[in-house]
Amino acid sequence: MTWNVHISDPDFKQKQKAIAEEIIKQDADVVLVNEFYLKTSVELDSIVRSAYPFVSEVGANNGCGDILYSRYPIQSSKRIEKYGFPTLIYEFKLLLNDQTIRLIGCHLVSTNNFSKGHRYTIRKVGDITSLPDYYDVYKKGKERRTQEAGLIRDHLLMEDLPTIVLGDMNDFSGMSPLTTLEDAGLKDAWWERGNGYGATFHEGWMHFRLDHILYDSHWNVVSVKVVASDLSDHQPLVGVFELR
Repeated sequence: MTWNVHISDPDFKQKQKAIAEEIIKQDADVVLVNEFYLKTSVELDSIVRSAYPFVSEVGANNGCGDILYSRYPIQSSKRIEKYGFPTLIYEFKLLLNDQTIRLIGCHLVSTNNFSKGHRYTIRKVGDITSLPDYYDVYKKGKERRTQEAGLIRDHLLMEDLPTIVLGDMNDFSGMSPLTTLEDAGLKDAWWERGNGYGATFHEGWMHFRLDHILYDSHWNVVSVKVVASDLSDHQPLVGVFELR
């Protein structure tokens, strides 16, 4: 399961318990939470930890970071980045029975990071006259996301392990960040087992599929679904896989 819980929501503090209960309700073996910060997510964290014996806090001390909850032992956790190019991309190696599996949890950079102000272009995109400006900003964000996806691709090629890549990728299927990952041999679970449009992000008139779960040839995808929820501007995405 992957879910961006929108930590910047003014009502986030009041929503923490409900978010945690939704996570537990979905009963996923592994949960990546995007936009997580230990200092401001104490209630959410304490509830979810009660159901998950293994936790990686490798990205949880960043003001808008990530955390992984797992029912499988976590062998190692590390950030994937290079000098002068910080990311919110993490490798987690888990032990599934006697098999080491690899999860790459990511929150690729948002187009908003390149706008004149936070969410500025999101508000204005409904105005047709602002679309050229929005597209220019989107292209800048997409270029950076493609570079981030390239880091993931290069990292995957270094070691052959059963791998799932998941998270808020802030871009659409068919765009270069996603095709870069597919060039590494990954498949998009939604195209294989999803039903319908599969929007995971909603704000005003905009409903986009920005959160993705991709997997390699070591896995079969059984099902994938978007969970209806109004607790965040993103909705949870849950996939079921079996190891070949």
